[in-house]
Amino acid sequence: MSATVRAWAHAQEAPRELEDRFAGRWDAKRAIHADLRPLVEAVAQATAAAGWWKEGAEVDAGLVVGVDLGGWGHALRFGEALAARGGQNPPPPLRPSLFLASLPSTPAATLGLLFGFPRCQATVNRLGLSGFAGIGYALDAIALERCERWVVAASTVVDRTLAARWGAAFADAPLPFRLATALCLEAGADLPRLARAEAEPPSGAEDPTLTTGLLEDLPASYRGLSAPSLLALGRALEGGRQLLVHREPCWRETAALAVEGTG
Repeated sequence: MSATVRAWAHAQEAPRELEDRFAGRWDAKRAIHADLRPLVEAVAQATAAAGWWKEGAEVDAGLVVGVDLGGWGHALRFGEALAARGGQNPPPPLRPSLFLASLPSTPAATLGLLFGFPRCQATVNRLGLSGFAGIGYALDAIALERCERWVVAASTVVDRTLAARWGAAFADAPLPFRLATALCLEAGADLPRLARAEAEPPSGAEDPTLTTGLLEDLPASYRGLSAPSLLALGRALEGGRQLLVHREPCWRETAALAVEGTG
């Protein structure tokens, strides 16, 4: 099964007035969490470019969000706060916002509040493979005729708490690191389009099918994560037909898509 890509976008930040775009759906005086702002901006850009959304409207499509490390730092801080309560009398107050920010489903739930997505709201968490897994989820849903339009997004966030726990693993970029990518997929045979593909594991770092070859502008330690994988996919759409393979940095597993671009 293949699907047409109507539009895609990526973001590492969002304009200050982001909340003002969602009048009637969000209190503009309540700031959207800093970790979610690039994700909201990427989805807004992609859906507007596809002609699926304008300010104040609802996106009549399904949503699947791939996440990787975004809530881990918040979960660590929440755990530390819980542990601290055991040794103090009276115990210090807990911050519910830390718990909510740690949940993998919070990004999709927030997008649902802002954009609607009445057909479906799903979360995929396979670390660095989450972006490609989200594409697979949407392709399966299209094949089953559950929904013809899907927004597939991926959010990558690495904050200082997580980076400190992992030592030098993320030492090659300023922290926090935030990146989000979103694609609008629709049933159809128009170009550009995507399909599932099978591929042998890459034999080396220089394999030309790897997503990392399209991510030279990102720090090396982040190229195997989920939002960068969809950024590479969007860039591949601007070229000719090719196999695109993403390798997850921790498990060393791979996922592949056939990309038929317009170039």
